[in-house]
Amino acid sequence: MTNLKTYNNVFLFFLFFIIGFSSVSYSLINNLVITFILGVALLFVLLKYKLEYFNFEKKRSLFYFFLLFLVFGVSLYLSPYKNEHMLYRYFGVVLSIIFGIFGYFNYKNKGFDLICISQILSLIGFLHCTVLIFYWFSVPSPADYDWIWDMPFFSNIRHIADYLSICFLASFILLLNKKLKLGFIYYIFSVVLLSVIIWTGARAAYLSVALALIFLVLNDIKTIKKLIMVLVPSVILPLFFKTNLPGLGMGRSFDVVGKSVNSYTSGRVELYQMILSKFSESPLWGLGPEAVRNIAVPFAGGVFAHAHNLILQILIEFGFIGFILVSIIFVKPLICIAKFEKNYEFIILTSFVINIFIAAMFNGGFYYIVTLHIFCFFYGALLANLDSKSTITIS
Repeated sequence: MTNLKTYNNVFLFFLFFIIGFSSVSYSLINNLVITFILGVALLFVLLKYKLEYFNFEKKRSLFYFFLLFLVFGVSLYLSPYKNEHMLYRYFGVVLSIIFGIFGYFNYKNKGFDLICISQILSLIGFLHCTVLIFYWFSVPSPADYDWIWDMPFFSNIRHIADYLSICFLASFILLLNKKLKLGFIYYIFSVVLLSVIIWTGARAAYLSVALALIFLVLNDIKTIKKLIMVLVPSVILPLFFKTNLPGLGMGRSFDVVGKSVNSYTSGRVELYQMILSKFSESPLWGLGPEAVRNIAVPFAGGVFAHAHNLILQILIEFGFIGFILVSIIFVKPLICIAKFEKNYEFIILTSFVINIFIAAMFNGGFYYIVTLHIFCFFYGALLANLDSKSTITIS
C-alpha cells in the first residue's frame, strides 16, 4: 500500500505540474492540449493497473457513468453545429469525469496523500506568481501593460485567478496543519498567492476564496487568527503593483457608478439572455459541446468561449437530460453532510469543492479542463470520504 501511495503521489505530481503549465494559448487550444495529456495519463493508469483498479462494488454506478457519457454523446450527435472542436470538448469532459473516478478509487484505496497533493498545487501556484512578478520587472511599462489578455500562461487573467484560488487554498490548508514543518514557507506562499488574486481583480475568485475560507473558519474558529495574518499583507502588497488598467485591482469590484448591470458584469447579462434564447431551440439535449462558442456572442473583439455559469454551461451543451444526470451526482453529499461526522480530510476536500464550484458559477471553471479535472478529482475523493464513514475528528 505504501508503494502504491508513493507511486501515485509521484504520478500526480508530474501530471498536475505538467497540466498546470500547459495553458499557453487561447482557451480552445489549452483545453485540447490538456485533454490530450489527461488522456495519455489515464491510459497509462489503465495499462498499469488494468480494469481491476476501478473495482465498482455497485455495478449500477458503472452503468450510470456509461449512461452519462452516452447522453453527452447524443447531445454531440444531435447538435446543429458540426466541427472537430466539439469532439475535443466531449473527450475533455469525459476524461475529467474519469479522472474523478480515478480520484475516488485512489482515495478509497489510500492511494495518495492529500497533504502531498496540496503541496503540489501550492508550489505550482507560487511558481505562476513568480513568473508574473518576473514579467512585471521585465516589460518596459508594467503599469500600462495588458495584463488582462497578454499573459505568459492561461488565456486571460480571470482564468489564472480561478486556478490560483485553488493553489492558495491548498497553501493555506498546509499553513493550518500544525504537524507540518516549514510553516513559514506556506505562509509566504499563501500571502503571495492571495496578493496576486486580489491584484487580478477577479470577482469570481474573490467570492470563491471567501466562501471556502468561511467554511474553514466555521469548522475551526482558530483558523481566523492565521487568516488575518495572511489577509493583511495580501491586501497591502498589490498597492505596490498598481496599473492604469481599470479591470485590475480590488477597486474594480466597487466601481459601479454609471454602469449598467450588463457592463458591471462584463457582458454576462447579455450572454445569459442569448444562451437562454438558444437553449429553447433544443431544451432536452442542448446544442452540444462548445455550444457557447458556436453561438458566437460578441465580446472584446471576439466571442464568448463559455457561459460564465456552470448551470448554463451544462444546460446549453447537454440540455435538461444532461443537467439532471449531472445534478444527481451532487445529491448524495448534500444528504450525507447533515448527518456525517466531519473529519479533517472531509473539511479539506469540501473547501476545495466549494472554491471551484463557486468560481464556476460566475466564470469558466466547468469549461476549462485545467480546473474541471481538479474539481472532479477532489469531488471523487470527497465521495470516497463520505463512503468511508471515517470518524477521525478535527484537531
